[in-house]
Amino acid sequence: MKKLIDHFDKELKKAKNQNHAEPQIVKAFVESFQTLNPITITGGTVSVKTKFIHQKPYVFFVSPSNLHQAGRTELGDLLFVIKKIKRGERIKKRCIIFQVKNTSTNWIQLTPHQHDFQRDLYSIAFQFGKSFYNKVRWEPILWAHVTHSKWFLSNLFLYPNCEYVTCARDIDSSLSSYRLDLYPGNKYIGINFKDFLNSFFSFSIVGHSLRDQVKDIVELIYKRYDWYLDPQEEWFDNFGAIPGRESEEEGFGVVECVFEYD
Repeated sequence: MKKLIDHFDKELKKAKNQNHAEPQIVKAFVESFQTLNPITITGGTVSVKTKFIHQKPYVFFVSPSNLHQAGRTELGDLLFVIKKIKRGERIKKRCIIFQVKNTSTNWIQLTPHQHDFQRDLYSIAFQFGKSFYNKVRWEPILWAHVTHSKWFLSNLFLYPNCEYVTCARDIDSSLSSYRLDLYPGNKYIGINFKDFLNSFFSFSIVGHSLRDQVKDIVELIYKRYDWYLDPQEEWFDNFGAIPGRESEEEGFGVVECVFEYD
């Protein structure tokens, strides 16, 4: 397992050091695994499948209709999925979606409506594909009470000399400036990336179990990537560029790790 964790950590640092904008970092990180052969671990192997597209998913707020005067937000930048298979039977599945933020300083400026959506996900009702459904006059699915867990939507903060996974709910909600500083002893920083991977790849408490509405959302993303056929009636057409921007300026990546044991 150490070899796998070290490889992920090395590739993230490499992508961060060679790029400045988050989409390019995610793209470089995701595409670094495309030629990776299965890695041998104790009792089995790990296979890694990845894909990146120059589009990303958006959610449209329904109730409340806006957060900090914004009517929509990105779902995130990077989806991690892990699956554990033993003797051909899938026994465990977990996932997490990261909002990736890179900084050249020792502080991160949070985007208020993104942060509040992550933090208050359970109490926010939202839709996907709003513009598409307006055209064809269909009613999109209303997503509400998705999960109480803080681990489905999280942050991957990239500081100059370290990388941290930080749950929005763990950040002090009284931060009026939505600024998070990196300094020794700051309890809101979270856990470093390698420690996160160690827990995540062990199928422990970090990440979210792939079930219920979380499973449905992940399957919608897989459908957009041609990894899954018709999970339900909704077509995930909300993947697209922000109006006025080139598609090269944004993107979304998926990393799936399958742990297969004899």
